[in-house]
Amino acid sequence: MFVYLQKQQQLTLTKQLPDMNLTKIQKNKLVAICEEILKDKKLTFRSKYSLYSIIVCIIHKLKTGCQWRCLFIDNDVVKRPFSWQLVYYYFTLWQKNGILELLMEKVRSLFCSKATIKALYVDGTHTPCKRKGDKTGYQGRKKAMTTNMLVLCQENGLPLACSDPIAGNHNDLYQVDYHITTMIRSLKKGGIMIAKGTFINADKGFDCIKLRKKIFRMNLIPNIMENKRNRRASKRGTKRFFDDKHYQLRYVNERLFAWIDSFRTLAIRHEKKSVNHLPFCILYALLFL
Repeated sequence: MFVYLQKQQQLTLTKQLPDMNLTKIQKNKLVAICEEILKDKKLTFRSKYSLYSIIVCIIHKLKTGCQWRCLFIDNDVVKRPFSWQLVYYYFTLWQKNGILELLMEKVRSLFCSKATIKALYVDGTHTPCKRKGDKTGYQGRKKAMTTNMLVLCQENGLPLACSDPIAGNHNDLYQVDYHITTMIRSLKKGGIMIAKGTFINADKGFDCIKLRKKIFRMNLIPNIMENKRNRRASKRGTKRFFDDKHYQLRYVNERLFAWIDSFRTLAIRHEKKSVNHLPFCILYALLFL
């Protein structure tokens, strides 16, 4: 997402961030977007440190999973007296006022507004929680306390939106109609064109009549594999619509979850409050737009 102008910063950041074709946005443009959002929220004040350096430090925390107090042990981009308290202050300030959500909408509208999406892929991912907190539950497959989250991505596997954290003891169908609606509304609010007849691909864990009707009402096509639910005989009546060619591309969800596991802050949740875990997920989606 970023264009690193200084060679010294480029060498250090490429070791921390994955080697992918990220959408490039200039450093000055990113800072201008942040200042515009902070001005609307009336949170601006003069600081001798740049907002870009603060964002880089938060990305370092997202990638390495280090503690806030150990933020500058292996980070050579910004050095002392740039303290970790300053970075943590900005992170909590942006988390309470929804700055990262607005930043994602602004950047997403810059690069995705002209493109028309023809297919969307949705799936859930469980994150183990080492410390008990809100919106956590025991998940038998992981054999641990986990937090579930639905992620909506496009054909190339880049994330577009994510739902609020859900307790791990719930399956993917828990309040799925509400989460799908909010994610699609956030895309339309950001100026992303979703054509009529766009496929929403999901596995058989999302096979639900209520969800299918909800997707049809949004002028979209649910391409969900039917769950046989251990039936001995085939179900009577007309078969539901299913396009196997579009469904075969659903592996992009699994590839996306493999990328998520490379970010140690997202691989294991250490935050007790889900409101502190969600901004890291939004920042991850922002990096790959």
